Amino acid sequence: MSIKSKKKKGMTLLEVIISIAIIGIMIVPIGNMILTSVKINKNGEDKQQAVYLSQQVLDGLKSIGSFENATIVLNNDSSNPLLINALGTAGSLNLGDYRVDVTINRKNQDVSYNNNDTSTSYDEKVEVSRDDDNRTFTLDGTVKTISNNKNDLYITVNSSVSGGVTQYNLTFNNTTTNNIFTITKNTFTNKINVKFSDLYESGSNFNIHVTNGLTSELKVYVTVPIDRVFREDNSRTIKYSSVNEGGLVSFYNASEGNADTFSKNYDAKVEIFKHNDLIYSVNSNIAK
Repeated sequence: MSIKSKKKKGMTLLEVIISIAIIGIMIVPIGNMILTSVKINKNGEDKQQAVYLSQQVLDGLKSIGSFENATIVLNNDSSNPLLINALGTAGSLNLGDYRVDVTINRKNQDVSYNNNDTSTSYDEKVEVSRDDDNRTFTLDGTVKTISNNKNDLYITVNSSVSGGVTQYNLTFNNTTTNNIFTITKNTFTNKINVKFSDLYESGSNFNIHVTNGLTSELKVYVTVPIDRVFREDNSRTIKYSSVNEGGLVSFYNASEGNADTFSKNYDAKVEIFKHNDLIYSVNSNIAK
């Protein structure tokens, strides 16, 4: 009987080098993935903190009675409040790695009418009425009931020349393509009124989109009944947004009623920085 001895075969130098190379190739993308994941999580934390700080600032701006030398406490730290110095100036506060900047500007487009006497004449007036189930638009006595896109109004103004005479073309749509009213005028003073009636009801925001194809400024007056402008907590009972889709457009917040009781509107901008890099910004309209 012969006994054969078996030798345990080890790894050659070449195999060791190949194994190390494979491990090295695998480590690089795995390391990058880990670093990317950490960076994403850190950016998410920064954004979450910035949103939280911005909301505290906006809540504070809405709750204080005046913007003149007011203070807002952030993160429950009353020893380091945000000072709102005066209207039109920016309040600023450093919180660790973060900096909070606040700018407040009085909107100069507020118009009010005493005793429902409209002092401004318009080229066209469109009235928005009824609820989300029965939204209606009225222009020159013509009533149109809208079945879709009930909280959007698109206004487009442009001009054309026919026989040497300039004609002004106005369209009122509830989408970018669906015409509700189309008007051609020989004279135009660049003033349009969008009025919410006393019967208007909606839990959603109403969006007024305006495109001005003229070279001159177009003025759009948005009228809300005075008793529907703001609740006691300063929130709007009729919520709307004015959107400039193109051209030179100025929006005016018009209100029918006593000018002395008309609430003043302000634009507030809150910016959150970290190491001087802007990480979050929000704008809000506030009434006082």
